[in-house]
Amino acid sequence: MDLTRFHQVEDYSILDCLTTHADQVGELFSVFNDLPILTLVVNQEAKMAYLNPEGASMLNIPIQQYHGECWLTKFIPGEQRQEIIMVFEQVINGNIAPYSTNTNDVLTADGSIIPFKWTNHLLTTKDGTVKGVCCFGSDSRDPHNEVDHFVDLSFPSSLK
Repeated sequence: MDLTRFHQVEDYSILDCLTTHADQVGELFSVFNDLPILTLVVNQEAKMAYLNPEGASMLNIPIQQYHGECWLTKFIPGEQRQEIIMVFEQVINGNIAPYSTNTNDVLTADGSIIPFKWTNHLLTTKDGTVKGVCCFGSDSRDPHNEVDHFVDLSFPSSLK
């Protein structure tokens, strides 16, 4: 996987794109397009700014359909939603470590529920303001669940 272009992007460019130039996020994060795990970027409002093709396939949605959707209300099952929203608010407020792992269910477009293992990375400004979260996830029922392996190989260490 060629990460050259991603490493050359200044942090402020990525963060600006999450709020003011959302149409460019897909290009900036395209280095993750070929990962065999769900890769998702959400902004401070939990709106989806990037989803890789594997993620769209796992969610049973067309790749073009995700942009601007609220991840928390669209893809988190109702019975878990309030708890996940509270955790997300803590993340955005900087009360949770910049790198974390967790497990929660995901609701697909066809109504199926899949338990996911997640590795999350905060996207922050130099002063520590959280602008978004880059999330890597895979079906936790899969015996070959290697989300951590792919994240270690793929994510720029400067943002870990």
